Amino acid sequence: MTRFIFLSACLPWLLLGCSASSTPRHDPRQVLLESWGEDVILSNYELFVKRSEAFADSAQALCDEPSAESLGAAEAAWSSAREAWKWNDVIKFGPYREQPLALGSKLDFWPPRPDAVQEVLAGDLELDDEALDTVGAPARGMPASEFLLWGSEDPPEEAFASDGRRCEYLLALAADQVSLAKDMLDAWSPDGGNYVAELTDPENGEMFGDLRGAVSEIVNRMAFALEDIRGDKLGRPLGEQSGGTPQPDLLESRPSARSIQDLSDTLVGIQQLYFGADEPKGAKGLSDYISTDLRDFNQEMTDHLEACREALAAIDPLERAIEEDADAVVAAENCLADFQTFIQVDIVNELGLTVSLNDADGD
Repeated sequence: MTRFIFLSACLPWLLLGCSASSTPRHDPRQVLLESWGEDVILSNYELFVKRSEAFADSAQALCDEPSAESLGAAEAAWSSAREAWKWNDVIKFGPYREQPLALGSKLDFWPPRPDAVQEVLAGDLELDDEALDTVGAPARGMPASEFLLWGSEDPPEEAFASDGRRCEYLLALAADQVSLAKDMLDAWSPDGGNYVAELTDPENGEMFGDLRGAVSEIVNRMAFALEDIRGDKLGRPLGEQSGGTPQPDLLESRPSARSIQDLSDTLVGIQQLYFGADEPKGAKGLSDYISTDLRDFNQEMTDHLEACREALAAIDPLERAIEEDADAVVAAENCLADFQTFIQVDIVNELGLTVSLNDADGD
């Protein structure tokens, strides 16, 4: 990867820790933040919109001609859209959480509440374009459409063929997902709400104050994502907050058995932010700006990513593991904890960033 030469009085291995007053106009942190905002965050949300539109098309095809094939295509399209969504799992701030948008819970409410979906499915609410604004977050978004696709006691394609209400609800959810995905993209886009400017021009924004604060936010969020995985997505289903009794109802993406893939997709997002991404826009990553002869942070990051991916793969499917292989789940938690410490201590200290507290409380 190309290394940027930092022509200032700052130590060459602390590129990101220098104060704004001592940096040149084209500060490497500025370049990094612009690439994170435009080539990673916006790019992933653009992909999420495209894949959500493909899911809506596949849902329509399923309802037009229910079959095992059309059901499988809809399930694959749902999973593909979810992949793009989870790649931005680190970015749980701004339009994701803040009012009036608070789009995260509308798209991906957790813990899931299948009873809320069942209530709408069994009800008589007319499911028009505005209906899902009235049913509440637990009955909309990807977990709700996932339940409709996978959560039938009968073969799902038969359920869609025999129950017009199920199709009506699925199509409303798919259209709503497209609308919410576009809202998220618009909120970040320079041509819309321009939240991306909070990252790319933090000194004129309201959130981060300066370049160091903006970089600190993203690096801290990488660690928070790992903390959420081990504490909420593994620990809580394992029963660590319920006296050791497994809680399968707290599994993320339980109906589709996609729990571990969700977590692995989050690791992809962390990898994109650290190493950059060749596709689709050649994003730069934090590794382009850490220049040190003291430690090989790139290799350590690679080792942590590979170790945690292997630990997660060893407990797939997670629903079985929380019942039958608790030690392996704990081993995955420990791997993620080590990874979190590497980011929050080693990398944060190396770059002279500020450690902040995780504001997550569910999704």
